[in-house]
Amino acid sequence: MWARELLDKIVASHPDPQNDLRDAVALSRIYNSLGDLHARNGHRALADAISSRRLELWQVWNRKLPQNPFIHRQLELAGTPHAGPAGQ
Repeated sequence: MWARELLDKIVASHPDPQNDLRDAVALSRIYNSLGDLHARNGHRALADAISSRRLELWQVWNRKLPQNPFIHRQLELAGTPHAGPAGQ
């Protein structure tokens, strides 16, 4: 699966999303796009797994910066499930 290969290559570049907010934002965007892609293609389990990774990423940052409005917004967005085709 090419999406998994893409994610593996990104991880191989050694981003530090737990400690570098720029990496967290970039990886979160990738997770969001991949989750949307999987949801549109009817791969609910894959979409949910990627969405969970995105949510976990922002939960880590929320513990580090608990009053940060940007982090709170990312948590809200990450907690929104992918609708998939026709609002499924």
